[in-house]
Amino acid sequence: MKRLLKPFQNQHGVIIIGAFMVTFFFLVTSLAVAEFATSHYVSTKRTLVAAAALNAAEAGADAFMFQINQNTSYQGTTSAPSSASNSCSGYTINPITILSDTTHGRITYESCVQDGTVSGEKIVMVTGKAYLPTTSTTPKVTRKIRLIIAGTGLTPGFKVATGNGGLIMSNSANIGSGEFYINGRLLMSNNSVIGDASGARASVVHVAGSGCGTGASYPQICSGATGQTDLPIYVSNSAHIYADVHSPNMTGGGFDGNATRQKMTAAGLVDGDAPVIAMPDNNRATVMARNTWTNRSASVADCPSGQNTTTWAAGTHFTGNINVDGSCAVTVAGDVWISGNFQLSNSASLQVGNGVTGPPNLLIDGANGFRPSNSTSLIPNAAGTAFEVRTYWSAAGACPSSTPSVCPVPTGAQLQTSTNTRTIEFSNSFTAPGSSFYAVWSGLRVNNGTNVGQLLAQKVELANSGTLTFGGGTITAGNDGDWDVKFYEQVY
Repeated sequence: MKRLLKPFQNQHGVIIIGAFMVTFFFLVTSLAVAEFATSHYVSTKRTLVAAAALNAAEAGADAFMFQINQNTSYQGTTSAPSSASNSCSGYTINPITILSDTTHGRITYESCVQDGTVSGEKIVMVTGKAYLPTTSTTPKVTRKIRLIIAGTGLTPGFKVATGNGGLIMSNSANIGSGEFYINGRLLMSNNSVIGDASGARASVVHVAGSGCGTGASYPQICSGATGQTDLPIYVSNSAHIYADVHSPNMTGGGFDGNATRQKMTAAGLVDGDAPVIAMPDNNRATVMARNTWTNRSASVADCPSGQNTTTWAAGTHFTGNINVDGSCAVTVAGDVWISGNFQLSNSASLQVGNGVTGPPNLLIDGANGFRPSNSTSLIPNAAGTAFEVRTYWSAAGACPSSTPSVCPVPTGAQLQTSTNTRTIEFSNSFTAPGSSFYAVWSGLRVNNGTNVGQLLAQKVELANSGTLTFGGGTITAGNDGDWDVKFYEQVY
């Protein structure tokens, strides 16, 4: 029996070795899991810190846009003077801390601004930084964004400017907040609205009232003595103005004058100081001089048969009427002159070429001018460069072919006739973000809610049932004021 048990008596250490191997395996596995968990935690935390830095940059961009729309000379979080053209170089940066605790660390942003490459633009740089721990002098993560912003120009907050024909609003037209300049009369009816009913954004309306008189006596300042026929401003039905109003001869007008004043919220009628302003330059001579024009028949302007795209070269002069339709997509590489009318319809579009750095001008001479309709659009390029559309017809006669840069200027009865003739009319879902429209001696009518940059005309009619959204138009005649973002990118 002893001989049978002896072989097993020499193996008493096998169990200990086995237990050691199992323990070692679990130890190695546990260390691997712990290392993975630690690595995952570090990666997750760095991702959160990076997100915090980017969020700080976004917050800084929002803060910058708010400040520059309060003060157009705002230089960001730097020590640069208000007159600086570039606050990003040579000035002390004063970061803004938006969060600082032991859990999240210290989160800051800083901003600066410089003049853009074209008139009316600024380039904004905003940097978000995350420091861990809060006492660190070197950021753990930095994120930077770049904005290109455009001033709407003319005077601070400019969105709409009219000549002697004034601004006519009906139905549920709503032009939101901003600063509005009206040389003629302001007539509002139905449920139309100017300004912000919530009071979150201040608006100002300047109505010079130079829209009365007939024939040779047109235009003259409306006296406001009788009522709605000669009041510079007449508001009826449920229409309302949420703005400070500057307009002469608005303290009389009997029942009509009193009813109109009751439809002005807050300060309402501030004073009678609303001088007639000079309308922006029509730019025709400048555009004519900077191009060598190539004459082409209007029949070749549409997309060729079987194609959905075409390109209009810079300096093209189309002779005759143009009708672009059928989902045709036209790329415009520069200034275009049309000696006729331009109809854009049925989902067709024009887009600014990506190599174009300044707004391409569309000069349109026909009596019907520019008529976009049925889901059409004017599209900026990737850098945010949009169109400037100008119509030049007037009752004084056509711009002569011998001297096309100089057109006859209507006065008196001819100006009144021109003012009451529409050469720009939008309908049925037309959009043109950032683009400016200028009926130089005639009228402009908007039939639907839309998104545009600016509206300028002798008379502007808003007969839509939606809100007009205004972006950064580029036609200017003074200091830039209100600012809008045209382009955004994360630099790193």
